[in-house]
Amino acid sequence: MTQSLTYDPVRTIQDTVRHPHRTLAGELVRWSAYAFRLDWKYTPEHCRILARWYELRDDAVPEDPNDPETWGRSFRHESGTLRCLKGWGDPAMASVCTLEFVGPCRLVGFRADGSPIGGPPAESWVQVFATAALQNVNTMSAFSTIFSQAAIDRYAIKLGQEVCYASQTDTDGRQCRLEAKPGTGFWPQSGTPAWTPDPYPDPSGTASPRTFRNRPPCGARSAGSATCSPAWTPRADWPWSSSERSRS
Repeated sequence: MTQSLTYDPVRTIQDTVRHPHRTLAGELVRWSAYAFRLDWKYTPEHCRILARWYELRDDAVPEDPNDPETWGRSFRHESGTLRCLKGWGDPAMASVCTLEFVGPCRLVGFRADGSPIGGPPAESWVQVFATAALQNVNTMSAFSTIFSQAAIDRYAIKLGQEVCYASQTDTDGRQCRLEAKPGTGFWPQSGTPAWTPDPYPDPSGTASPRTFRNRPPCGARSAGSATCSPAWTPRADWPWSSSERSRS
């Protein structure tokens, strides 16, 4: 008789969420029903991950579009890593790129019942990083196919292989930008097991952490995805990858 094996997931934080009034996830999931293609469905696990990523601080206040010091400061988490089976993270991170690109991903107020109100960021600039330029293909391909036609028309989205543009019609029509190269803003990171700190040479992988540490106070956040199989393999020459540091 063959006995099945059961493995417990490795978690940095518990798989729980706070009260719906303490996260913007509800606003974003409702928006995705309009902005994403009809066959896109968030799983319950996706929703819990979004609830934690967009969890608000206890002292969160609405952002002031004229004050960069308030941008993104309402969130509890500044960075995070999504550890998952290979291929699972690309569509999930592509959806978060979409939310940050033109979605209501910033706290702009509270309703009378205390629930948060989401609105577009004052400046939308999303970068997709990987250990090599070609490694961005999966995330960028998922991103380019996730939009509904209604969202493409409303936001005047122009999809490209490396750079995408949109016009934020929910505010004043300012331009939104998503690109697969270094900069500041929101950073989904792919292949973080191979990302190493300075002085290890990695022209693609080291640019984001270094820029993130030295970024201006614009409320930038970074999220990474790592496959389970190679993520914790010890290496003598790269003793501390980005994934290993986020796990410890």
